[in-house]
Amino acid sequence: MYIPEENDRHAPDLLKPGQLNKLLQRQLEQFLSAGETIPPHLEGFLQTVSETYENFEKQLPGEEIRSLVSQQIGSMGTWELTLDSQNPLRGQLDWSEEMYGIFGYARNEVPVTLELYFAHLLPADKRLVETTLGQMIASGEDCRMEHWLIRKDGSECFVCQRGTLVRDPESGEPLRLIAIVHDITDQKRAQEEIQNKETHLSMTQRIARVGSWEMGLQQSLNSLAGSLRLSDECYRILGYEPGEIVPDVHVITSHIHPDDRKRVHAVVGEAMAVSSPFEVECRVITRQGQLLHVVGRGEIIINGLRNKPVKVIGILQDVTEQKRASLSLEEAKANFKNILENTDTAFVLLDAERRILLFNRQADELARREAGYAMIIGEKYEDIVLPGRKEIVRQALESVALSKQKLVYESHYANADRPECWFSVSIHPIVSENDELIGMSVATHEITKEKNHLEQIKVSNERYELVTRATKDVIWDWNLMDDMVYRSNTFIEVFGGISVADEMLKDGWIEQVHEEDQARVHQHMMSCIEDPRANVWEDEYRFYRKNGELAYVSDRGLIIRNSQGQAERMVGAMRDITTQTLLEKERDKITNDLLQRNVALEQFTYIVSHNLRGPVANILGLSGLLKSSALDEQSFQMCLTSMESTTKKLDQVIKDLDQVLQVRQQLTQTKEKIGLRGLVEEIQVMIGHEQGHNDIWINIDFSKTDEVYSLKSYLHSIFHNLITNSVKYRKRDQPLTIDIKSDQSNGYTVLTFKDNGTGIDLKTNGEKVFGLYKRFHESVEGKGVGLFMTKTQVESLGGRIHLQSELGGGTEFTVELPLG
Repeated sequence: MYIPEENDRHAPDLLKPGQLNKLLQRQLEQFLSAGETIPPHLEGFLQTVSETYENFEKQLPGEEIRSLVSQQIGSMGTWELTLDSQNPLRGQLDWSEEMYGIFGYARNEVPVTLELYFAHLLPADKRLVETTLGQMIASGEDCRMEHWLIRKDGSECFVCQRGTLVRDPESGEPLRLIAIVHDITDQKRAQEEIQNKETHLSMTQRIARVGSWEMGLQQSLNSLAGSLRLSDECYRILGYEPGEIVPDVHVITSHIHPDDRKRVHAVVGEAMAVSSPFEVECRVITRQGQLLHVVGRGEIIINGLRNKPVKVIGILQDVTEQKRASLSLEEAKANFKNILENTDTAFVLLDAERRILLFNRQADELARREAGYAMIIGEKYEDIVLPGRKEIVRQALESVALSKQKLVYESHYANADRPECWFSVSIHPIVSENDELIGMSVATHEITKEKNHLEQIKVSNERYELVTRATKDVIWDWNLMDDMVYRSNTFIEVFGGISVADEMLKDGWIEQVHEEDQARVHQHMMSCIEDPRANVWEDEYRFYRKNGELAYVSDRGLIIRNSQGQAERMVGAMRDITTQTLLEKERDKITNDLLQRNVALEQFTYIVSHNLRGPVANILGLSGLLKSSALDEQSFQMCLTSMESTTKKLDQVIKDLDQVLQVRQQLTQTKEKIGLRGLVEEIQVMIGHEQGHNDIWINIDFSKTDEVYSLKSYLHSIFHNLITNSVKYRKRDQPLTIDIKSDQSNGYTVLTFKDNGTGIDLKTNGEKVFGLYKRFHESVEGKGVGLFMTKTQVESLGGRIHLQSELGGGTEFTVELPLG
C-alpha cells in the first residue's frame, strides 16, 4: 500500500479513512480471537493507524487516504488488490513495505504484480489462494488462509492471511480485496516442534508403558470428582483404544482389583488431605480381564492466589513385567541361597582387597573345623587359613587378581584326627564391564573320597595292566561324569594308540572308528548308557591303527550306575580280533565259493548229460546201421551225412560248454573303472548299428552314475548280449527303441535295458528264459546261449538279473552289480 499524493488521480476510488481503520481493527481482532501470537507492539498498531488518519485528515481535509504508515510491525504487512471488472484476479496489486521483507526483497527492488505474488507460491498453495480469493469475491465473506511462501533466497516462510472484500457503497460492486499478512514461521516451527515432542512423548509412554493423567478438583477433595483426562497409553493400559470411553473416576476405579481399592483410596485420600505427592502400587483388571500390576503417582497443583488445590496430575505405569521379574529374582535369590546352604561346597565371596563379603554355612563350618577360626565379614580371607598355608593361599589369590583367570588347585590338609584330607579349591575372578577386578569367589570342595577311589583304581589298573599284557586286551575305564577315560598301555602296543588318558569322545577314539561304523557304534553306546535297564554294552567294529591299517575290534563294557540308575562309569575291554575276523571272512569266502562251484557243477553236469545225450545216441544208432552189410550205397551215404551233421552239433555243444567254463576262469582278471557311455558306443560300432540306422535308436541316461568298477570283458559281454537280444527280437513294422539307464541303490549299481520289441510270454516261459539253448521265437536265428551266458556272468560278479516282459509289449532287463 502507499500514501497518496495530493494530486493522486486515483483518490476518488479509495477507501475512506474510517473504512480502512475499521477493516484493520476487525482483522486484528480476528487474529487475537483465533489465538494467534501477536507481537507486543500490535496493540499500538491500531492506535498508530488511527492517529495517522487523524493527522492526514487535519492536513488534507476531504482527501481519501489509501494506505497506512509502514514499519509498524516487522512481521506483518498488508496488500490491496484493485479488482478488474473483466477478470477480478488480474487487477492491480499494491502492498506495504513490510511485504517486501516478508518476500525477501529490499524496498522497491521489484515491481509489485499479482504474477510476482503467485510466483512465490508452491503449486498446491497457488491453487488454494486462487480458490480462496475467488470465494471471497463471490460470497463477500472475510477469509483466513495459511500457506507457505518461497522467499527470494529460496528459504521458506509460513504466513497467515486474513482478508476482506470492499464493495462500492452505492452499487455494491466488488472494488478491491484487502488483507493483512502475518509471517508466523516461528510459530509454525514451534507448533511442529511441540507436535513432534507430543508424538515422541506418546511413543515413549507406549514403549515404557507409562501413561499420564490429569484430574480437575471440585470443592470436595475427598470425593475424587472432577474432570479427568487420560493420555493414549492410559487407555491402552486399561485395555481400551484411545478415546474409546469418556474417562470417569468411577469407571477407572472399577478397574482396580477389589482387594486393592480400599488401600488405594486411603493412600490418595491422605495425600490430598495434606496436598502432598503420593505413590501407590496396585493390581488392575483390564477390559479384557487381564491382571496387571501398576504404579500410580500423583502431585496436587495448588492455586497460588487462593492457595487451594485445583487439580491433580500424575502418571500410571504398567510394571507387570518388572513385578514378574522382581518376583522371579526374589525366587531365584531364595533358590540360590537354598542351594548355597545345602551344597557340599564351601563358598566365600571376596572384594577386590580380598576381604570377606559373603559366605555360606559350609564355609564357616570348614573354617572352624580345619583352621579353628570362624568366618567374619570384613576379615581378610588369608587370615582364617592355617599359618602353614597362608603363603600358598596368598599367592593363589594374587595370581587370580593379576591374570583375571580362574585358578583350580588341590590342597592337602593333615592333622591328628584326619591325616589324609584333600580339597579342591576353585578361585574365580569377578570383573567389571571395564575389565577391572572388583572381587573373587572361592569354592572349596572336599575330594578325599575321590582321591582314595582314584588311588584304588590306580592299584586295580596296575593289576589289570599285568593281566592285559598276557591277553593283549586293552582295558579301559571311562568316568562319565567328567568324560575322562583311562586305557591300559596295551592300547599303544596294539593300535599305535592316541593316548592312554584323555576325554573319551574327544580324544580321537570315535574318529578312528571306520566311517561306516561310527554312527552305529556311537548310537548303540549312548542308547545303552541312557537306558537304566542296560548294564552291558558290546559291539564289533572296524578301527584304524595309527599307521592307517584297518583292524577289527570286539569291544565290551560294564555300565556302573548310581542309586538313581544314572550311568556314572564304564569299565571294559577292547580286543583286537583282526586275525580271527580275516580267517572267518576267508573261510566264508571259500565256503561260498565252494557252494557256488557245487551249484555250477550240478548245472554243468545237467547240461552235459542233457545236451550230449542226443548227439551221442544218434552217432551210436548210425554206427550200428553202418555195420549192417545190407545197406545199399544210397543208404550208406545218408548214414554218413547224418553222422557228420550229428558230429558237428556235438562239436558245437562242446564249444559252448567250453565257453561256459571260460566264464569261470576269467574271474581272475583285474577289475577296473569302465565308462558306460564309451562301452555302448563301442558295442554299436561292433554290431554295425549307428544311431538311427535301420530305425534302431539307443537312448542312454547315465546321469546317476556313468562308471562301473568291474571286469570289462564281462560287462562288455553283458551289454553286447542284451543289446543284440533287443535287436534280434524287434518288431519288424516299427522302429526299435532301446532305453539304457543307470542308478545306485542299496550298495548296487542298477542297469536297466528296456525295449519295445516282441516281448516274451513269462507265464509260459518265465523259468526257461535264462536256460542254455532256450529259444522262444523260431523265426529268429539263434542258439539260446546269450541270456544263459549273461546270467552266468552277472552272478559270477556277485550280482543279480531280473526280467519283466509280456508278449507284444517289449522287454526290460534289470542288472544289479555290487558297488566296488
